[in-house]
Amino acid sequence: MKNKKLSIIQEAVLTQIPKGIENPILSQDIAKRIGLSRRDVMAVISALIIDHNIPIGGARISGKSGYFIITNEAERLRAIVPLKNTIVNMQQRVNRLEKIKI
Repeated sequence: MKNKKLSIIQEAVLTQIPKGIENPILSQDIAKRIGLSRRDVMAVISALIIDHNIPIGGARISGKSGYFIITNEAERLRAIVPLKNTIVNMQQRVNRLEKIKI
């Protein structure tokens, strides 16, 4: 799962993230538990995924929102679809802003 050694902060964040989509944890809850800002937690999670190949997904379901360790293909898909939808929406915004006359 890991490519290189995790920093102390990365380890602290990773240990807070549950396995499986059933009990995801919110970034603000991780932040409170380990004394980081929410923005810092999100940056650490991004690094864990990109730099260390740790399969962390984000659930965006009413009542079950938050981060979790992906344990199977169904969970991987549930984490990827919202990200792809966000990309499409952001690209539409960029396209529109580029065309708006100022």
